[in-house]
Amino acid sequence: MGGFVMGRLEGWSLVDSMYYAVSTAGTVGYGDIVPKKPRSKLAACFFLPLCVGAAGDVLGTVASLVWEYRQQKAYSRLVKQRELSMDCLDRMDVDQDGKVYKEDFVNFMLVEMQFITKEQLSQLHEQFNRLDVTGEGYLDQEDLKLMAKWKKRAK
Repeated sequence: MGGFVMGRLEGWSLVDSMYYAVSTAGTVGYGDIVPKKPRSKLAACFFLPLCVGAAGDVLGTVASLVWEYRQQKAYSRLVKQRELSMDCLDRMDVDQDGKVYKEDFVNFMLVEMQFITKEQLSQLHEQFNRLDVTGEGYLDQEDLKLMAKWKKRAK
């Protein structure tokens, strides 16, 4: 819209106006078509930031739609299937004991649905282990008390 207003102020053709709008919104700005009239330059001060912001919003929306589509596709493929293949079960069974526990299943699904990478998941497990100072496999007040006590000693 702003490109057409600029084109009208400058007397550009429809094609030049569209070209200006697209190259400006894409922050390319080759400099071959620029506003020359004072009122057009003033209008550009308002148009350019809005144009770049709108282009970013459109690109963000498109990226979100693609991401949601991919996640939905992965979800449909993994969760909605009634039967679990042996290969899938083997990949979920982290400790290879023949059993898939809830944590194994959830971790597997998060990675397969691309909500998180294996590296990020590993980092979260490491962080939990650092916080679980008692080593009991869960966090409670005792862990917090011991961490506070150790921090006091470290000072």
